[in-house]
Formats: sequence, structure tokens, C-alpha cells
Amino acid sequence: MRPNWLLAAALVLALALAGTSVCRSTIVGIGEALRRALLPCGRANETAATAAGGLGAVFVNAAKDFPELSPRVLSRDPWIVAFQEFASDAEMDGILAAARAQTRGDFVQSLMDDEDGDVVRSSQHIWCDTPTCMQDADVVRLMSRLSTVTRTPAANAEVLQLLRYDEGQRYDVHNDYTGGGHDGASGGRLFSFVLFLSSPEEGGELHFADVNLTIRAERGAAVLWPSLSAQDFDLPELLSHHASVPVRRGQKLAAVTWLHLYDWRTLQLDRGCAESLGAIIPPFALLPRSHTQTEDADEDADRSEDYSDDGRVSD
Repeated sequence: MRPNWLLAAALVLALALAGTSVCRSTIVGIGEALRRALLPCGRANETAATAAGGLGAVFVNAAKDFPELSPRVLSRDPWIVAFQEFASDAEMDGILAAARAQTRGDFVQSLMDDEDGDVVRSSQHIWCDTPTCMQDADVVRLMSRLSTVTRTPAANAEVLQLLRYDEGQRYDVHNDYTGGGHDGASGGRLFSFVLFLSSPEEGGELHFADVNLTIRAERGAAVLWPSLSAQDFDLPELLSHHASVPVRRGQKLAAVTWLHLYDWRTLQLDRGCAESLGAIIPPFALLPRSHTQTEDADEDADRSEDYSDDGRVSD
């Protein structure tokens, strides 16, 4: 719950400005902030996206029920499903255009250091977090498709983040876990999703360190995996550590998002609840695992998945 003094101060300020020459838009803005501040920040929907123990069924159905997306199961522990044709060229061009329009085409530098000061992430990003971008037809179509595939309400998904990796840029091994499934009003991140918007000439693969699985970045392909344990949503999926291998030639573009166990957008976007603000910052969580080095992925790049038919789920 927000402090009462903050609400009182905002109300007094709005009333005081109403009798001055301050422009109407400023007063309206304060009024909107006050309206949002008065909204509750408790859980917007008590119905979880899925129950613990049912995560496997979501992935099995994702691989069986959407043949038009060319799905393949690459791992069952943890579940990792790849889709060869998740979005069309026109949709991807539209998503990129919508994101670039809100920043005049500029990507923002993303540098992340570990506790020793070593760079663990070097890339650029754009958050698709303005009404124009979020309501773009291609963005809405992509998010709706992801909601259908995962059987998760669209309101549970964070805003789309566009990423660009130039030559030499990377994101070292990390986990997307931000807390247990029942932590906070929106719960933790249940699913992680990436859509490749370009095909780097060399490098840029997605590498899952714990299961030694390397997936080539191919335009239009997507990958879905869990960030929470299939058996207990209060625990992280310890085998889902992954890395973006350094781009050696060309450029890697991707769109990523995370889907929570409970409604995220109502709290974050409609109500402006501070409780869910931390969830939009990709964490650098190093949890127990078998492999930790991005170099391992680099050496295994020649064994990248080529999306043959071997992993398809049969009826």
C-alpha cells in the first residue's frame, strides 16, 4: 500500500494548481498520477496461469497443437521448445518499425557488470513500452500468439524488449528467475521467450549451459522455456541457465519477453504499482549448474541445432 502522505500531497498540489496559471495538461497529469496511486496493488487476478505439475502439458501441447509454427521439443528436462516459423517477415518488420519509431530508431546501450566489475552483458535494447508500440498490430498479433501457445493470459506478459547484438557483443550465462511464482502480486517469471529477428552470419547462438544445447539464431524462429521449476513454482528452474554467444560476424536482432504466473500488465502498466517494477530488469542470477562459461557455448557453436525433424512430437 502506498503512503497516505503521498496521496494527500498529490491531492493538495493538484487543488492548489487548479487556481493558478499552470497549464491544464500538468493538472491532468497530476490527477492521473493520483488516480493510479489510489488503485490497489494487490494481485489483480487470483487465478494462476497454470498449476504446479502442469507445466509439462503446456509444452507438450505447444509442440503438438501448432504445426503451422513448425515446433520441436529440444529438451524435456528442462522443457525447451523451438519454433522454426513463429513470425512472418512482415510481422517482424512491423515490430522493429514500431519499436524504433518510439526512440527515433536508436537502441539504448545495455552494459551489465558482475560483482567483480567484469562485463557480463553488452548489447543494445529498446523497450516496447509506449501505447503506440504496445498497440501496434504486429506487436499485438505476436503477443496474442504467444498467449495462445502458452495458454497464459496476455496480461501476464511483460512488455516486449527488442535487442541488438553487434559483432563481439554477448550476454554471459544467466537465469531469468526474479522470484518464486507466488512472490509479489504478479508472481515470478513462469516462461521465457525469444524471437530471432535476424540471422547472424556467424555466432549469436542461444546456449543452454546446463544441458549443453546450442540453438542457432535464425530469423523467424523462436524458443520457449521455463524459469520456474515444473514441480514447485516457488523454486527456480536450475537447468535453464542460458547465454547469448558472442556475435562473430553480422548482427543479431531479437525480441524477448517473460510471462508471469499472475497478471503483470494491470499492475505495472495500468496501476503503476512499484511492487512489480523490478520485474522488468533482466537479472543476472547465477544459480547452481553444471556449466557457467560462455566460452563453452562458443566452442560448441558448430554443433548448433539445425531444426531437423528429429525433435517433433508425434500424436
